Amino acid sequence: MISNAISDLDATKIVIPGGCTKYLQPLDALVIANFKSKTTDFRIKFQTEQIERRSKRTGNLKALDRQQLINIASKAWDAVSPQLVRKSFELTGSYGVNHPKIFQPSS
Repeated sequence: MISNAISDLDATKIVIPGGCTKYLQPLDALVIANFKSKTTDFRIKFQTEQIERRSKRTGNLKALDRQQLINIASKAWDAVSPQLVRKSFELTGSYGVNHPKIFQPSS
């Protein structure tokens, strides 16, 4: 099924050897680990605040709901700097066809 879809798109399938994604996928180089770290930090902060609020009254902590998780992920992504994204592309040597436009600050 996947092979047919690739054929229909006139695309070429390639296999990336193990251990090479950090060289071929720029965001894996720095950004994803940074995002995950920030997500964890924001989740711990949120849950710590929840514990502090609940310590004043009885009751169990509730699992994070979908909206809370989305808010945490959004804050974490906003905390990833554009400079880090740029550095990821520079480290892997991955530049798009119009790379000068990619790296220009927005006005």
